[in-house]
Amino acid sequence: MNRKDATMQVIKPKYAYDERLRIQVEVDKPPASLFKELGYDRTPGSGEKHYRRYYADELENVEQNEVPIIESPFISESITRAKPKNGGGIFGGLFGGGGDGEMII
Repeated sequence: MNRKDATMQVIKPKYAYDERLRIQVEVDKPPASLFKELGYDRTPGSGEKHYRRYYADELENVEQNEVPIIESPFISESITRAKPKNGGGIFGGLFGGGGDGEMII
């Protein structure tokens, strides 16, 4: 595929006339591993069919030229959670606790 729009997020299909079939056929399709085909054109060039770039990972993790394509819209905070001590007694082991009586962080 040697299209100038291969780095775009959305690509419109290109058509050429096929002499043998005597119809307009799509040429130079983008690779299916990178783009997902959406919609269909009732007539060639009607503009309803297009290809969208497919990402296998979250967009926050995808990099292009070693730069993320988007900044994460979410606030991320590290959370420390402590597990409660074992209360002991007859029901002490049923409702949580590490069993050894220590605080687990």
